[in-house]
Amino acid sequence: MDSRAKSCQPGCRRGTGAGLSSARHDRGLHRRLRKEAELMRRFDHPCILPLYREGVLQDGRPYLISPWIDGASLRELPQTLTPGRVADFFADVLDAVGHAHQSGVLHRDLHPRNLHMTQRYRACVMDFGVAKIGGRISAEGGTRDGELLGVERYSAPEVLRFGSKHATTASDVYSLGLILTEFAKRFESVGLPGELQRLLRFCCAESRGGRYRDAAELALAFRTWRNRLPVPRPQKRGV
Repeated sequence: MDSRAKSCQPGCRRGTGAGLSSARHDRGLHRRLRKEAELMRRFDHPCILPLYREGVLQDGRPYLISPWIDGASLRELPQTLTPGRVADFFADVLDAVGHAHQSGVLHRDLHPRNLHMTQRYRACVMDFGVAKIGGRISAEGGTRDGELLGVERYSAPEVLRFGSKHATTASDVYSLGLILTEFAKRFESVGLPGELQRLLRFCCAESRGGRYRDAAELALAFRTWRNRLPVPRPQKRGV
């Protein structure tokens, strides 16, 4: 989407964020927005940005309307936040992505600017525009072998090697592990000393089979660490 505007729906007290495309006759983009709306309706989680409305303007431009988030992206979080607040934020993120995985959805574009904190200190996971539903491609309408859709810096080895078409829930776990590693110094004092690094090694294992299966399994390990207990190993499975 090419622009975002703050607006207010009639009879609605909450601000809304309107994702508006400047392309009137781009069928591929229209298809992508319809698929993204279909995907967002699958979710029922307080830390995933919900969808209010979708449609097409009279001039042919498609739009999506979601709540306006008054807050900051992970990149912009104030340094004054306590380690506990930062750990709470990441617990929210892992729980939300775990909900998406259990709903059959891979995000495929997890990076700090897609993770926001509201003014009430809750996380909000955003932008499922290149997500994948189950075994088929969702929002972008089809992905070629070798094509990379997300941010390269936060992509898993198998995604960099073969493209986003081959992403799995474990690929999202790898992205989350990189983000957790980047910000670890802001919350590492909260849990059991030394165990956070072990958890991060599991997240960022080169092989998918060495990682947590999905974000729900990672969220459980993160809660275990916060309770000052040794983190569990990933469940063994085929890759």
